[in-house]
Amino acid sequence: LTSQFQTLMVIALVGLLGVYALWAMFFVNFDYYSPFMTAGYQGLFSTAGLVFISYAGITKIAAIAGEVKNPTRNVPLGIYFSWAIGSFLYFVVISVTIGLIGPEQMQNSLLPVTAGGAAIWGKIGVYLMSLAGMLAFITTGNAGILAASRDAMAMGEHKYLPEVFMKVSNKGVPYPAILMTSGFMITILIALDLEIFVKTASTLKLILFIFVNFAVIFFRRNRPKKYKPTIEAPLYPWIYIAGIIFYSLLIIDMGIVPISLVAGFTLLCLIWYLAFSNNSVENDYKLIKLIKKSAYIHSKDYYFDEELRELLNEEKPATERLFKNTIKRCLVINFDKKMEPSQCFKEIALAIERKTKVKRKHLLDDLIRQEKDSNIISHSGAAIIFIYVPGKRKFDLSIVRTFENDLFPDSPNHPIHNAFILAASRIDEHLYFPALKWLYQISERINYEQDWHQAETNNELRKISLEAWHCCLREE
Repeated sequence: LTSQFQTLMVIALVGLLGVYALWAMFFVNFDYYSPFMTAGYQGLFSTAGLVFISYAGITKIAAIAGEVKNPTRNVPLGIYFSWAIGSFLYFVVISVTIGLIGPEQMQNSLLPVTAGGAAIWGKIGVYLMSLAGMLAFITTGNAGILAASRDAMAMGEHKYLPEVFMKVSNKGVPYPAILMTSGFMITILIALDLEIFVKTASTLKLILFIFVNFAVIFFRRNRPKKYKPTIEAPLYPWIYIAGIIFYSLLIIDMGIVPISLVAGFTLLCLIWYLAFSNNSVENDYKLIKLIKKSAYIHSKDYYFDEELRELLNEEKPATERLFKNTIKRCLVINFDKKMEPSQCFKEIALAIERKTKVKRKHLLDDLIRQEKDSNIISHSGAAIIFIYVPGKRKFDLSIVRTFENDLFPDSPNHPIHNAFILAASRIDEHLYFPALKWLYQISERINYEQDWHQAETNNELRKISLEAWHCCLREE
């Protein structure tokens, strides 16, 4: 609905400006173009920085890519066409307006295009160009709310903002994000002087473009697995380096007040991140380190960590159903008498072999190796052990409960009397990463001294595990 409304307004705006530019060409006074660029390159740079906010729409195209049909084709086309058409319109409209009203009248007017309309059409021109001006602001505001609310919604989904911002109405409208971004925009418009506001907005946009250029260089140098662009811009990296330098020069020319406001805004964002977002993200990465350790993953690649984090948080209904069924039918191994860890491992390997048909030697070797290398996720009371098994479509869980045995005496968190052992084939990575996360959360929540040890049957242990898991899902 927003895009349809935007399309109609943009067609009307471009149509009005196009008719104005074509008509005005017959009334241009070429004497008004001389002398040209009286303020020199300093004036050119100052004006370029001031009006840079006009190109804000280009980043909005990328910001709403999640709402775009066939984004591989339509997002690049949208960027190229909007830049080309917008730049052409700016050039033509400004050129003919100077030729119509002259530099002196233009300098003393806040509505130069309306004055140009009056010069060729009289009172009707004032109305038409005023309408074009209003359409220009409405389309900018409409696109701004659409893109900014989409950002806030995505940040809510990823826990960088409170989760209330990810809420949508029955018709799919992210109303908390829209109300927040609209309120923020209105507050800033009321609080700041017009020139300071425009310069601050342009400075923020220039900084965003600088980071975009840095990001492209960063991605193309490191080439993460998921970075597979369908279009690669030419002249890499020189075009991006030139952009960074040019944008930085424009920022310097904005003046101390806009730069100070932007610095203050950036500081507030940093404080917000450290106070709110950082905790949830840091907890994710702690879990990633533990899971990488348990699964014998030695990669230090940042992008691998990001992909693993995505897998951990990608809780699809099918994965949840599989995990739930796995707990319901999991193998339970109880040890009532005191035994050495090595003997416990032999009994565990034998029991798992009977169920999964995986050779006990493979299981036993893996258990012993993990004990020696401390490649287990453990805390007081329980350990989570992951074992790669040969074959395909193997995904089995075993619960080990002991009353006196310390399964991993060398662990810093010993004594460890209980364990969750996940045995899975390598082809099912998308299943066992979320499963490891859930097992870690379950093992933290269980009360081992009471409920766990007092459970009389294997089904009670399975029930306790399921209830702990459901609590974790509700909290998330």
